[in-house]
Amino acid sequence: ASQPTASQPAASQPTASQPAAPAPQQASSPAPTAASRYLQVGAYGSRDSSLPQRQRLESMGFVVTDRVENGLVKLLVGPFDAAELSAAQARLQSAGIESFPR
Repeated sequence: ASQPTASQPAASQPTASQPAAPAPQQASSPAPTAASRYLQVGAYGSRDSSLPQRQRLESMGFVVTDRVENGLVKLLVGPFDAAELSAAQARLQSAGIESFPR
């Protein structure tokens, strides 16, 4: 009978510390997001016309997203922090792909 009572306080201690753990994680999440930048690598009249470039970028290992602005489909790669942004732009340039930070 003493074993269950000994394990009950131990079980309640982790539960007390668990609510405190997510709060710092949530507080630190916006910081990297705010510092994240994308590189725009093209603007196309339709998603279909952007597919060859999208596939090329994905084959190079980039994460590609698109955003429709002013009727154009703009391909973005990223997100990158400041150090990664320069390296990614250099990789794109060496492959003959123009880009600019967003």
